[in-house]
Amino acid sequence: MNFSLHNVACVARRELREVVWTRGFLLWLFFPLAMILLISSLIPFVDKFIHKAKTNREQSVRIAVIGAYPGLTEMWEDNLKWQKLSTGEPLFRFTPIFIPGISTEILIQNARKRVFEKKFDAYVVFHGDIIDKGRCDFYSTRGFNVMLPDDIYRGLRSTIHFERVKTDGLDPERVKHLMRGVSWNEYEITPETVPG
Repeated sequence: MNFSLHNVACVARRELREVVWTRGFLLWLFFPLAMILLISSLIPFVDKFIHKAKTNREQSVRIAVIGAYPGLTEMWEDNLKWQKLSTGEPLFRFTPIFIPGISTEILIQNARKRVFEKKFDAYVVFHGDIIDKGRCDFYSTRGFNVMLPDDIYRGLRSTIHFERVKTDGLDPERVKHLMRGVSWNEYEITPETVPG
């Protein structure tokens, strides 16, 4: 077999014509790029929709909390107080549910019933010591705003971190100060900005 450059070029040309330059190959080559461009162009609209869904609420999101001590629930609500309705009311309101002598299962059934009666929008169940174990479940109906659980979770996570630091004997404000962010600014340079 003769391996000349001319033979290699002929084989490469034929492969390009029969495999690479087909419609199917080109479609699968550019389809992911088109999808990425489409998704990235929709991000501003989705962000605007999410913001509108939060600010257009007329009532606070009412959440029952089962299994947490009241102080933790108050701190959690306080951690989210910066999010407000257009009326100035807090976006989230938490109600700790604890009745001595009543089992958690009965409290959960009652909370579920009250969600369907529209007395609560959702409920959270803490399992064991939430500060130590960090396990809880969030329940809501199908019509619940899909972005709100993430806000609720971030507020809880921040509250739990604060409590863990305090329980460990550290000053939460000092830790918060040490973990503060770094200011990051980005600038574009052009030939005109370079001193001559």
